[in-house]
Amino acid sequence: MDCTYKLSHAMNERDTVISWESSDESVVSISDNSLMVPKKVGSAIITATISTEDGQHTVDYICFVQGRSDLFFQIKFENSAITITGYLGSDKDVLIPAKISNLSVGEIGNYAFSSSSELESITIPSRVIGYDAFTQCLNLKNVFMLPGVTRINGSAFDNCRKLTSVTIPSGVTLIDACAFSGCRALSSVAIPSSVTEIGDYAFQDCISLTSVSVESGIIKNSAFTRCTGLKEVMISSGVTSIWPDAFAFCTGLETAVISSQRIGCSAFWYCTSLKNVILSTDVTEIRGGAFSDCTALTEITIPSSVSLIGSGTFDRCTGLQSITVQADSPPEVEGDAFERLKQGLAIYVPSISIDLYIDDEFWSYYESNIQGY
Repeated sequence: MDCTYKLSHAMNERDTVISWESSDESVVSISDNSLMVPKKVGSAIITATISTEDGQHTVDYICFVQGRSDLFFQIKFENSAITITGYLGSDKDVLIPAKISNLSVGEIGNYAFSSSSELESITIPSRVIGYDAFTQCLNLKNVFMLPGVTRINGSAFDNCRKLTSVTIPSGVTLIDACAFSGCRALSSVAIPSSVTEIGDYAFQDCISLTSVSVESGIIKNSAFTRCTGLKEVMISSGVTSIWPDAFAFCTGLETAVISSQRIGCSAFWYCTSLKNVILSTDVTEIRGGAFSDCTALTEITIPSSVSLIGSGTFDRCTGLQSITVQADSPPEVEGDAFERLKQGLAIYVPSISIDLYIDDEFWSYYESNIQGY
């Protein structure tokens, strides 16, 4: 333990640090010129007293002396728990403690580890992972979240370009906006059934993801847009809604099995390799442009549960040859859902319902395309 650390604190230009103090000089001491000197394995709270325009304030850090290397967290005491608000260490592998001074570490604060360039692996026990907590950690490869984590807030791991694996435990309810956006090396992620919301752009541009399975909640705007390596999507009946553009521009996507009640506008727009779409009887609405520009799609079956097909749902699906509509009563169709595909398109409906379809205001336009089955 022959190393020393120069102490500093990020602050406004007019603020000055008056003093540093260690809670345990036998573990780590502070010299007159603000050098921190580790002495033995253990932990100590380092307190900075700062002079500001509003008077004097204190900021607490926690220092763990481990022998091989030292961990130095900035902390805040709040509601009988601790929030980690900063990290000044240089370890590649960091295990965040579940408790500090017998208080639970309840939250990783906003920007706490952002741009920690040497960090490669992190283990997290805290309930909440704050906004931008690990954003721009460009060498971070592995994230292990322990049981007890419940929220992954916005941009928590945004642009962690080398992140290859992440363990999300059961109990997590929120994966917020841009949480893993730009994690271009992320090849797999298991989303537990406890998740009730996957936020806007949560996995945008995760180009190495090959499959996604979502069991519950809602998938919000552009959550998986431009995941170009994605091959298969499984959406279970616990998912109530797929929001607009959720999987747009997933140009490598080949198979989508969907049991969500509602498929939002342009949800699978420009998935140019999509050739297998399986819709369950849980699906009730397909909104406008949901499968537009899916040029590899040759056939699709619309289950009897679907009551609404939006405008342009299959617009520019130039390979589409047949649509099977299983409803005995013609579903409502908005606008030009199939208009550009009229020539050569076979529309199969229940034989007993052919007259109902031909007499319907919308479906009558496709009288020459309709066949019974």
